This record gives sequence, C-alpha cells and structure tokens, in this order.
Amino acid sequence: MSKIKKFTIHFAQNNESIPNFVFDSLIELIGFTLAESNSNKVYLISVLDEFFVSCDIQTVITSTNSFIDSFNKASFWKFKFKKKNIKNIDLFYQEFDSYKDAYSFALDMQKVKKLA
Repeated sequence: MSKIKKFTIHFAQNNESIPNFVFDSLIELIGFTLAESNSNKVYLISVLDEFFVSCDIQTVITSTNSFIDSFNKASFWKFKFKKKNIKNIDLFYQEFDSYKDAYSFALDMQKVKKLA
C-alpha cells in the first residue's frame, strides 16, 4: 500500500457551501483545522467512512490523526480498498450548533447501512 500524498478537506462552517482545501501533509491540515475551530461549536469529521464528533476540536483531530496514521501503517487491515493505490484521503469537516444536530447529520449519512 502506498503512502498518502494529499489530504483534501471538505470544510463546512455555518451552513455555508462546502469549499475544498488540499494539503500536502496531515500537519498542514491539522493547523488549518485548529485555526478555523470555534469553542462554541460541535464538530463532525468523517474520514474513511468513520465519524468523530466532539466539541473539543483537539479530541477530534487526535482521533482523526491516529486513525489515518494507523491506516497508513497497518497493511493487515482488510478494508475493501486495501489493495488500491490510495494517494488522497478526503475528510469531511463540519460545524454544528449542537450534538443533536451533528449526530443527526452523521446518522443521515449512514442510513444506507443496515445498523442505522
């Protein structure tokens, strides 16, 4: 499995349109995310079909960083795309006014799965 080369963040704040930003490293992406964070918001980040929700952006970033780092290093994971040449990871970063709104949105994104 190849090393990830780019990180694309789809960034939605205050119900605005969702612009994309591309970063060459996870460190750059984390810096951008921390700079844009607001302590009065709840954050939902989706990466590789996993969701992280918290009002503490540092917790969300730490979880995301650990998940991506594990994915990048662990060839034993049996993802359906394990053997593909993944060079870009898309992250979906959204702000919400409440946990209820964030979890409701995450549930809507997972409706296609039988456990939803």
